Amino acid sequence: MRKALSDKTVSALKPAPKRYEVRDLHLPGFGVRVSPSGYKSFFVTYRYGTYQRRIDIGRDC
Repeated sequence: MRKALSDKTVSALKPAPKRYEVRDLHLPGFGVRVSPSGYKSFFVTYRYGTYQRRIDIGRDC
């Protein structure tokens, strides 16, 4: 799923039975992952050669 991520849209994300990701519409590689417990973590994906990597950069308090 892709959305323009802002404070309001991240706050509106609700937990689901399975973990899901929402990627930013305007910033490629940036997104938020929402777990079934409601934990939200932000990440960045990038490509290094032929490998794709993901870095967790923080969480929503």
